[in-house]
Amino acid sequence: MKRLVTLLLCLCMFFPIFAGCELIVVPKDGVDVKDGEWSGGDGNSSSSGGGNSSSSGGGNSKGSDGFTYGKNFMDQNLRGDYSITYELTSSDSDERYVTTFAQTSKGRYISYGDGDVLYIMNSDNKYEMYSRNWEGIFEKDEYTNAMTEEELEENFMYIAATAMIKGYMMQYSDNIAGLKKSGSAKVAGRDCDKYTFGLSLFGVSMKYEYYIDKATGVCLKWYWDAAAGGQSEGYSFECIEFKTSGVTLPNYR
Repeated sequence: MKRLVTLLLCLCMFFPIFAGCELIVVPKDGVDVKDGEWSGGDGNSSSSGGGNSSSSGGGNSKGSDGFTYGKNFMDQNLRGDYSITYELTSSDSDERYVTTFAQTSKGRYISYGDGDVLYIMNSDNKYEMYSRNWEGIFEKDEYTNAMTEEELEENFMYIAATAMIKGYMMQYSDNIAGLKKSGSAKVAGRDCDKYTFGLSLFGVSMKYEYYIDKATGVCLKWYWDAAAGGQSEGYSFECIEFKTSGVTLPNYR
């Protein structure tokens, strides 16, 4: 039974909306959801993507509380150099997982757990991969071909290295239609809008909190907890540094 409850908690954390499943939102501010349909909003929201919203986070989606953040908003307001670092924590462990992404006109840097990788643009405007040698110094990987920006974005290793942090930045995308604004806060010294979302699924009661940077639309903090069968789990990530100027990449040779 304990394993079944734990599995349900994990499934609900990563897949809050299932097509064809009956969803009951925890009553909050008059918002309710049943059979995937949202009510109590502005009439333009639907978890199926109807009206002006989209659960995939594409474009600038409008949720039940005038939510206007989304991929387009981020693309328009997060340009040029930036670096962002997140810390991931869970209620059942004292371990902290830290991941970083940085980009400048000279290249990109990704740090994930115990590993990191550097991509530097050469004179032909192609990215070359750099990895740490036995001394811990970044050196060019002679076995990897230089890549255009488009090729880099489609490279399996690059996608794998950036998948987690890119997902954090748009963490709210799956629940846009049901988000309700519930105040404001500062995260990593930046002004954020706070949004909440709650539901019950397969007997699991869940609560989500999102803190979204007003200037860029990046999700800087996320909190999730769930309870079922007398058990509970909680996970969160929080941006501990976000820079949009003065960004530097690690040294290399």
